[in-house]
Amino acid sequence: MIRTPTLWNRIDNSMPLSMVSTCCDRQPTAYVEVDIDVESCPDPHVVAEFIRIAKQHSTRWKSFDYRCSYDSDDENEVALSGSEELKRETPGLEASSLTSLSIQHVNPPRSVNEDRFRDAVNFYSTWSTPRLSQMHVKNVILIPFVGAASLKKLDLDFTDCSGGRFNLKALFTFFASCVTLEELSMSFACELLDETSLPVKPFSFVHVRNLAVSFYDCPRKHVKLVMNHCLFPVVSRMSLQIERSYYVDGDVPDFPDLEDVDVDDVIPSIFSRPSRFPELEDLRLNVGRLSRQSYSSIQITLPFNNLPKVKRLSLMLNPESAAKVYVLIPKGECLPSLRSLSLINCASLNAGWIISFLGRLKAQGSIQMSQLTVTNCSWKAPPASTTAALDSEHPETMGGEEGPYVRVTADDLRQLMM
Repeated sequence: MIRTPTLWNRIDNSMPLSMVSTCCDRQPTAYVEVDIDVESCPDPHVVAEFIRIAKQHSTRWKSFDYRCSYDSDDENEVALSGSEELKRETPGLEASSLTSLSIQHVNPPRSVNEDRFRDAVNFYSTWSTPRLSQMHVKNVILIPFVGAASLKKLDLDFTDCSGGRFNLKALFTFFASCVTLEELSMSFACELLDETSLPVKPFSFVHVRNLAVSFYDCPRKHVKLVMNHCLFPVVSRMSLQIERSYYVDGDVPDFPDLEDVDVDDVIPSIFSRPSRFPELEDLRLNVGRLSRQSYSSIQITLPFNNLPKVKRLSLMLNPESAAKVYVLIPKGECLPSLRSLSLINCASLNAGWIISFLGRLKAQGSIQMSQLTVTNCSWKAPPASTTAALDSEHPETMGGEEGPYVRVTADDLRQLMM
């Protein structure tokens, strides 16, 4: 066991410094995984002492994970000082084997000087990382750096930002340095965008083929600003997740009934035209937790008429709301290339709506019922005499009806479509 590299190649700042040296020296040719958690270290100088030992082996670093948590003003200063110690200790660091870099800032402060914060959290930007292929970043907008040119996979999580205004232009400036990016994941939560600093023109992700985007409690206007500045000419696989009151422009205490509000929700703005995702073939759409309150009705528009090349669709509709949910599919050709449909975790399905949707697909010849799968879904079962599809060009209630709801299977749906 002493000679097993995997038992010695992971070091972190909570270890005694003598153990850090022992781990690095035990296997002089093995790759090293480096973890730093500033929350577990009340003294930023301990971070400096740890990194002084670890950097002696920087050419063997395989991964570097940095996590920093901020709570009170005193802890904010300690956490920020930890990042500053890293910057002072590692200018021009040679990390020629580094392939994975994770930078996480939990609840980052807005009370400190913005320039100081930006300078400290981008400590890695002077490193030499020719093999860097993936990054995970939480709550920090990175600055462009040379190592970004080799990135293939990027995961950006902005779901824990507090206060301040989100600089969309700075984010897209960083994107411009990721010239070989193939896989992109972005998560946003109720950001206040700085609308005085927007990108001059949309940015085209010319190599990104896999895309995942999540919006949690985001105002509709801001969702549109983000997506309208993105072009994805070669994306073939996409996951989209929408949750909570994304359709509300602000956090209002009382939400009026459906007929009193603009029901042009965010999903049509994302799939506004067929040219937005011209090569999209595999779509995973998750709509959940649409409201904090028991609004009387909600409408969701699924613009399947603008998805001409989608072959595989996974649909998760679980609003977790007492409201009636109206689902509308616009007129026109509906998913003409579809070959596989999966319904997953769809709670309280309306029988009329799903039968209408499937009937429309069947009439087009888009899909064989054998390619339908259903996982963990429930509905209020239709009368036994129901055999024909309804007119799906009008919205049908999907949820919020009185029970009883029962599990529905793919065989149940196939039998109704015979």
